[in-house]
Amino acid sequence: MAKVSSSRINTMLNKLSKMNDERKGELGEQIVFEVLKRYKKTAGESVLINTLAYPYCKGAAGNVKLKDNKFITVSDSDTQDEVDVVLITEFRIFLIEVKAYRYSIKFTDTWTYRSKGPVEKSIPLQAEKHARHFYYNFYDVIPDGKEDYIIPIIVIADKSDIDDERDPKWKRYIPVTNLNMLNKTVSELDKPIEYLLDTKKILSAMRSRNTSIGRILL
Repeated sequence: MAKVSSSRINTMLNKLSKMNDERKGELGEQIVFEVLKRYKKTAGESVLINTLAYPYCKGAAGNVKLKDNKFITVSDSDTQDEVDVVLITEFRIFLIEVKAYRYSIKFTDTWTYRSKGPVEKSIPLQAEKHARHFYYNFYDVIPDGKEDYIIPIIVIADKSDIDDERDPKWKRYIPVTNLNMLNKTVSELDKPIEYLLDTKKILSAMRSRNTSIGRILL
């Protein structure tokens, strides 16, 4: 298990290591939220959110899943997409997908695998889907509507060996990291482009539209 220097976080990690049910995912999200609190202190004007749900946009592709050993496209046009953790700084919007896996995991350009075979859905494809539908919902509050301001990240919160065999361009677009490297990963990506993001305007758009927002740290 990755050790993080904080008694509260380490207590949560110890609890996570003893869990083997669906609650692991929720606790993993809370741990990532706590870790990112540290980065937020250095990030200037920023917003940190634990769980953001927003509508899928009609006409946009849904998710891809593995069912009966076949890859199928699942239409999500009538449901909501949900991001585990969102960090909005003056430079970037980080959409973070948290997985509390406790086994070796391999990422390829086409799918995600564990020792006993492929997982139900590709995590990078899931993270890309989050970014795409987030953009469709909030492009109007992003400078010039540029997708470059949105960065999807995958965080493995529990003890797991990561083997990332994706093409370098996909590694750059959707980084995979663990808890110890999370804030370093965010710091390296949190760079200015042309304009500063209006974090208050983006949060106001989230609150005024058909969204569901969990815990917020301003």
